[in-house]
Formats: sequence, C-alpha cells, structure tokens
Amino acid sequence: MQIFVFALAALLCPFGVTANNCTHADPSSGTRSNDQTCIPNSNVSNPEALHKRQFYYIGGQYASASPGGVPGTYWQDAMYVEQLTPQHPTQPFPLVMIHGGGPSGTTWLQTPDGRKGWASYFLERGYTVYLVDLPYTGRSGEPVDLTYSPPITVSGAQSFFTAGKTFGVNFWPQAVNHTQFPGARGVQGEAAFDAFYKSILNIPKASSDSFTLYQKRTRSSGAALLNQIGPAFLFAHSLGGWANWLIADAAPAQTLGIVGLEPASPPGLAPGSGAAPLYTWGLTNAELTYSPAVNGLGDLQTEVVGGPSTPAQSNCTQQKSPAKQLVNLATIPQLFLTSEAGIHATYDQCTVGWLRQAGVNLNWTKLEDVDIHGNSHFMHLELNNLDIAAYAEDWVLNIARSKLATDGPYRWR
Repeated sequence: MQIFVFALAALLCPFGVTANNCTHADPSSGTRSNDQTCIPNSNVSNPEALHKRQFYYIGGQYASASPGGVPGTYWQDAMYVEQLTPQHPTQPFPLVMIHGGGPSGTTWLQTPDGRKGWASYFLERGYTVYLVDLPYTGRSGEPVDLTYSPPITVSGAQSFFTAGKTFGVNFWPQAVNHTQFPGARGVQGEAAFDAFYKSILNIPKASSDSFTLYQKRTRSSGAALLNQIGPAFLFAHSLGGWANWLIADAAPAQTLGIVGLEPASPPGLAPGSGAAPLYTWGLTNAELTYSPAVNGLGDLQTEVVGGPSTPAQSNCTQQKSPAKQLVNLATIPQLFLTSEAGIHATYDQCTVGWLRQAGVNLNWTKLEDVDIHGNSHFMHLELNNLDIAAYAEDWVLNIARSKLATDGPYRWR
C-alpha cells in the first residue's frame, strides 16, 4: 500500500495543472485547444481539502492469459481504490464514489473549471471517501483482451452532456433548460469543455461479453472493498449505477444506502427479442438476487407500459405481475437524483418503476422539485454541484442517524 500526505498547495487538478495565459481555439475552427495543460480560471486558489491519501488494488487473482498474443501469468480483475481521509474525521461511515461510463474516479475530485468537487465537499465535512476506477477502466486497466467502445465523440458530448440548450434540444425538449455547465456555451474550444472531454476514456463495449465480465468483476471487487472497510454509503453516477446495485446485492449487510446520480440506463427490450429484457438481469448483465429465483434472460417476464414514446417521455419496460423481488436491495434505502434538463428526464421513471416494482425502498428526487435548476447529466461537475452534494448529504445523515440510533455507537475501523 502506498501512502501520501499532501498539503493544499501541492494538490493538482485531475483535469490539468493550473497555468496562466491559457489559449484556446475558436469553437468554429474545428480544432482542439493548443494548450493541453491549461485549466480555466487559473487565478482560482486550490479548492482541495487537506487529507491523507492512500491507494491500493483490491480483488482479482493470478491467471494464465495471452493478451496481445503474449502468453504468461498475469494478475487480472483488480480494482483501483483511492482512500481519502480527512484531517479530522468526524463521520463514522465512509462514502464509496463510483464513476460512470467514460470518466475515471477523478470525476469526483474537481470540476472542469477548477472548482471544488464532491470528494472535497465531503472531506471537509469529516467523511472518509473512497474513489474507485472500475475494473478494466482507467488505473484498473490490465492484460486481458476485451472489446472496447471508443470514447463519446465531441458532438455527442456537447449534445448529451455540456451544451444541451444548443444541441440537446434536437433530441429531447427538456434540454432547453440546461444552464449549469461551466463556460459560455459548453463547446469544443472552451477551456471547461476541453478539460472535461480530455478526462473521458473508453470502456468495455456494452453489447459484448466484455461488458458482462466488466460487471461481474465490479460486483466481486466492490463487495471485497465493502467487506474490508465496513458499512458504507455507495455513490454512483450514470453507468456506475449498475455497480451500486451489483455491489450492494453482493454485500447488503455492508451497504448503508445508495445515492444514484441518474444511474445507468433503463430496463428495455432487446431488439428483435420479443419480450426478453435488454439486460440479462433486468438492470444489469451480471447476476442480481431475485425472489423467486431467476436464471437471468427468459425468467423475467416483461411488458411495455406507458403508451407510445415521445421525445419528452419514453415508455417503459417493467415486469409482469407478480413482479419478482430484488430481496437484497429491498433492505437498502436509495436516493435517486434526476436533473431538470438531462436526457434522463425522459426515461428515469422507467428505472425507478422497475426498482419500486421489485420492492426497493426508493426516494426519487427530480432536482427542479427541490429548487435546483438547470442541470444536465454531469450534475456533480456543474456550477451548482455543491447544492446537489448538500442535498445528498442531508439524506445520508438521516440514514446514518437512524442506523446509529438502532445499532448504537459505531466502532471505527
């Protein structure tokens, strides 16, 4: 295990180091910024909270393999873990933060324009924070031959993540409300967009066996982490939502609660499959625990509800009654956050419906209903990111107080 202690001034932004005299391309020129180390707002002081950092790898095993045609013995399936411990820990239960599809664990550290991220927000409030890079992603890359998807294109990132008001409205009408991504327009050539886009990685391809393996290894490594650190809250963004569910399903006694920021994709029907769900286990391609027990594809009987889909609202795939129950997840409270302007506003009701139908205790919050406006999918990086973090923390504290009232004082590990 490696241990590092950092003073505030020594910390670097995950999107690049602070530099003066930033120069950036004209967005209409079709070129990227010519300054690849610059971040915007270089006069902003470092926002990171003082903490101790430790990192290690968890899970996996030695195995014989031939990656790239080179046979030998390799370590496979490990997950990178970065433990951030505040200078003065005050909260007994840690937070595990899981990135979505594309970013790595650095997505929680700072925003693309150099402001405080969720990791520092919670560190300042006394929480120990664990950041992970999911297996086969980022610092958890390893010698196995997998099928990967390329990163999202610039056009796709602008439409679906950073410039919804300009481009996303071509796909869903709620995007007109997107105002919170940093920068003038959220487009190529602006410093905040360039910093954001450079952080996006490729991931195992969703339509391949690699993606199922990706989920299975996340389930086992994530459960190993919780069994090592003790009861914790799981936070996840986007595609990391299935990691929340898989890890909690494998280690329910160690999962205090789940916070999902527009988690994963909704249950759907596989094209040309009749009534077969898109994901083998409804929400995931790796095993979830249902009662009565299922063996995956074919055992979950589904139907489409909600009438014809529109750009503003998708119809939904749900189980036929009586619905099989997610018995391990049913014991774990969940907070499910949906933005006002992101594309998830058109279909998160489907994921919520599947979870509730399966017996999950779920608090679904549409941010506009709690007076948090203008956000899209990467809400934790946007201008009002700390308002959303504060809302999530209030929920966490309520669950933690209930746990302590029931179980008594918690023994720190």
